[in-house]
Amino acid sequence: MDALKPSQVPSSPSTSARPFLPQESPLSMLPCRLDRAAHDRRSQALTSASLTLRRLFIFAGTALLTLAGGYGMYDVVKVGGVTFLEALLLGLFLVLLAWVAFSFMSALAGFFVLLTRGQPSLPIDTTGPLPHVTARTAMLLPTYNEDPHHVTARLRAMYESIEATGYAAQFDWFLLSDTTDPDIWINEEMAFIQLRRACGGARLHYRHRSDNTARSPATSPTGSQDSARPMII
Repeated sequence: MDALKPSQVPSSPSTSARPFLPQESPLSMLPCRLDRAAHDRRSQALTSASLTLRRLFIFAGTALLTLAGGYGMYDVVKVGGVTFLEALLLGLFLVLLAWVAFSFMSALAGFFVLLTRGQPSLPIDTTGPLPHVTARTAMLLPTYNEDPHHVTARLRAMYESIEATGYAAQFDWFLLSDTTDPDIWINEEMAFIQLRRACGGARLHYRHRSDNTARSPATSPTGSQDSARPMII
């Protein structure tokens, strides 16, 4: 992974130049297995029963629909006796009907899941005061050959909304770039400099990788000096 030399924000009569990144504090990064799912005993315990019922519903419904459709088709071809071609037709019909019935039952099970699943929401009382934030959080915004002005506009909106809560000191913002187009890269840095000047963002940081292979920039070991949990936005 490329090491980025600290770029300096152009100095002005009112402000001194600041680096784009804080001092490095590398963290250990264990390899992540992508060929199998990570084991989560809590989620497995919660979903095993419902998953078993859902599978029974799908397979039982598929079997019933296939048998019912097959019996109806047999009533049609049995008139005058079942010939070899009619038997072959009945077998192909059962195979195709079973596939269609399985797809229908899967969609029906998913529909019931959507009906019974509660809407995900944060456990925050919107009528009361905001909860007290004590943990440090690193907000990571990856970008790849996107419009720099749109990216920095979205970042500024989020930054100012957090600042309005009074907990801005608990958040560090990192714009992590894998941009490969040189023109976009230059405009990206210029837009970021303008963003820092507009927000006075001592907690706004920028990193660009010229070689964007292997790890995602969101897993970069570069971070703030204090321990912070990352959150990709």
